[in-house]
Amino acid sequence: MRKIDEKLEQLKTLADMVDSLRFGITRQFHSANEVLQQHVLHLAMPDGARSEAHAEMYFRFDGHLIDRMEEYSYEVEPA
Repeated sequence: MRKIDEKLEQLKTLADMVDSLRFGITRQFHSANEVLQQHVLHLAMPDGARSEAHAEMYFRFDGHLIDRMEEYSYEVEPA
């Protein structure tokens, strides 16, 4: 439960910092008990600055419960 609370706090901080956030799924792979999803978060700041955060999430399931979850991300500044 601690990791979920930490993630929610990170998202709350992010929501306070951005003016607009768009989420786009770029790829999704799945098997019987696993899902790998790649996505991009498009961020617009109140001062007009823009950036992207590329992320990947992996989920493994045991029945209807999430057994494992991993997240990887990096930010890309505009060129």
